[in-house]
Amino acid sequence: MKLNIIHLDESLKNQKDFISLSKKYFANSIDATSFGSDLRLWAKNDLLNKFYEFLKKNWEQESNEPILTFFGSGDFHHITNILLRIILEKHQELITVIHFDNHPDWVKFSNGIHCGSWVTKSLSEGKIDKVITIGANSKDLNFPEFKGANLKALKEGKIILYPYNHEPSFVFGNYIGDGNYEQKGRKIYWKNIINVTPADLFLTMNKQIKTPKIYISIDKDVLTFNDAVTNWDQGQVKFEYIIETIKLLKKKYNIIGADITGDYSIPKYTGSLYTQIMKRAEIMIDQSNVDKNNSLTNNINEITNIRLLNFFKDINL
Repeated sequence: MKLNIIHLDESLKNQKDFISLSKKYFANSIDATSFGSDLRLWAKNDLLNKFYEFLKKNWEQESNEPILTFFGSGDFHHITNILLRIILEKHQELITVIHFDNHPDWVKFSNGIHCGSWVTKSLSEGKIDKVITIGANSKDLNFPEFKGANLKALKEGKIILYPYNHEPSFVFGNYIGDGNYEQKGRKIYWKNIINVTPADLFLTMNKQIKTPKIYISIDKDVLTFNDAVTNWDQGQVKFEYIIETIKLLKKKYNIIGADITGDYSIPKYTGSLYTQIMKRAEIMIDQSNVDKNNSLTNNINEITNIRLLNFFKDINL
């Protein structure tokens, strides 16, 4: 396993024990803070292409060895698309992405990528067979058509969703197809995991994963407040549930890489005045106004990052 730490904000730099441990694992530390405030929340293609070229120059990966990446706040989850672009240059066959998140990240976004659109963007680029999202329980599933959800990919089975415990979603269209849900009238009934063990979830996913290789993306906002404090609304999945699920996947599939996001940092934006206004307006709607920038927040996130780093090292990612 090769370890990359991408610093887009200050969140990981403040986790001294985590940084010390990452050095013991010979982490490649990439200072990308000059991009952070521009990339935060969403970015247009020109900037994303510049960041892609910057990251490739500073990337460290030997042959096809798996690579684990930490990169701070979930406001940067769209960076997963860039990581996949780089990693998949060494893999010709299709892969499946296993995505743990309190949000489906499936919206449509033109001329760039939003932290809530990277799933749709990544599917459009051709090397991903499907994305399986586990744990989503946010309001994004309420009236998803009005929120730009990629329900076409859901209907086609390119996006498979396992919410934690979400009520049926109201829709106007007909989405009966290959998706992992049931539509009755104007409602989509989800296959929630609240009463499903990791073993039973794996048995179901095993029938849906058609590729020998998988990639794992974890946004810690899927976890409870005991295990993470993030910029976004928090989920209800237990840390151990994710660990047990990945252990089962590792026995069957070749994990080519993984990324961890969902730390907390104070939002800072640059760019045009219009861009800054739009981003600030968006977080007023979608994010909590509570200031979480304190030592307790840092300690909770650091402990979980250390546990995740040791876990992936122990399973020989």
